[in-house]
Amino acid sequence: MPGLPDNPIYQQILTALIDAAAPQRCPDLCRTLATGTEPTHISGMRNKRLKRLTSAGLVVETEPGLFAIPTPRTAD
Repeated sequence: MPGLPDNPIYQQILTALIDAAAPQRCPDLCRTLATGTEPTHISGMRNKRLKRLTSAGLVVETEPGLFAIPTPRTAD
């Protein structure tokens, strides 16, 4: 996948977001991925991983703190 950082956790995050029925918060993703729910883990997930995926255009922040896979645009 173009723009995907070279670390398996990013593919795991994308898979979890694809499988989710709704946008996810960082603590929910940390629980899903079993990375730990301590504040440092949640902060790392948000600031290091999700923001990097957002910058690459692979994830969108639908509102502050809620992350999802972008929906494809349809031709008008």
